[in-house]
Amino acid sequence: MLQVSLVLNIVVLTPLLWALSQDAAGIEQAFGPDSPARRILSSVYFAILVISLALLAELVFSTRDVVPYAGALLVIQVLYKVTTAFVLGLAHPVVMTNLLISAVHVVTLVSLLR
Repeated sequence: MLQVSLVLNIVVLTPLLWALSQDAAGIEQAFGPDSPARRILSSVYFAILVISLALLAELVFSTRDVVPYAGALLVIQVLYKVTTAFVLGLAHPVVMTNLLISAVHVVTLVSLLR
C-alpha cells in the first residue's frame, strides 16, 4: 500500500507542478493568480514529489526501512490536506481532490501500523 501512496503523489504532483509553472487553464481558479504564495506552494509540492520519488526508489532498489520517513510524509500530507476543507470549504475544487488523496494515505498509514 505504501507504493500506492507514493505513486499517487508522483502521478498527481508531476502534471500539477507543470500546470502551475505554465499557468495552465483552470489553475488560477483553483490556486489563485501567480503569486509568491502560489510559488511557495509549488515548492512544497516539489519537495513532496522529490521525497516520494526517493522513497519509492528506496523501496524498489534497497533493503532499507523507509516506513518511518514515508509515514512522516504521509501524516503531514493528510493533516494539511484535511485542513483545506476547513479553510476553503468542501465546494472548492482542490479540497475534494485533497480529501480523496488523504483517504488513500490514511489507508496506507493504517496498513503501516499493523
